[in-house]
Amino acid sequence: LVRQGHDLTVFYCGDMQPMRGVKLEKLGLQKGSSPQEAFSKALRNALDGQRFDVVHAFNHAHPADVLMLHGGVHRAFERYNALSAPSPMGRVLKRLNYKLAPKYRALRSNEDHQFLDDPRRRFIAVSERVARDMRRYYPEVAERITVINNGVDASFFSPAVCSRRRDEQRRRLDLDPTQPV
Repeated sequence: LVRQGHDLTVFYCGDMQPMRGVKLEKLGLQKGSSPQEAFSKALRNALDGQRFDVVHAFNHAHPADVLMLHGGVHRAFERYNALSAPSPMGRVLKRLNYKLAPKYRALRSNEDHQFLDDPRRRFIAVSERVARDMRRYYPEVAERITVINNGVDASFFSPAVCSRRRDEQRRRLDLDPTQPV
C-alpha cells in the first residue's frame, strides 16, 4: 500500500519493528478488562478525532470497516474444541466452562459487537470453513462476507521445493529417506 502511494498507520500493542513509510502508533492498554476489550477501547480512543478512509482490523479488534478473522469465529472455536474432549462428560464440562468463564463470555460479547454493531462493516474470511462459521453464528452479515485465502508463495512452498529441502535435510542429518520423521 505504501509503495502505491497510500498513507498507512498501524495501531498495535506489544513490540513492533519500524517499517519504511508506515506510521506506527502503540496503544496503551488499561488493566482490568480482557485483552480484547482493552485493545478495542484503546483503538477507539486512538481513532477518535482522526479520519481514515478504511480501518482494517484483525481477529478481536474493533471498531473497523473491514474485519478479517484469522482464527475464525470464537463461538465455532468453543463448539469444535468441546467436541475434542475424549468423553461425553468432558464435552459437557468444556461447554459449561466456555459458557460460564468470564474470559469466554467477554470474547463472545466482543465478537457480537464486531459482527452486529455496524451494518456497513465488511468481513473477510480466510477460508470457506471460516465463512461458513461466520454465516452460521451471524447470519445477519452473510452478504457482507468475502473469502480471501491467505497468500502463499508457491515458489517457496511448492511440493517440488519442499521435497528437495526435505531430501537435503535427511542427507545432512543422515536419516533414512524411507522412514517417517
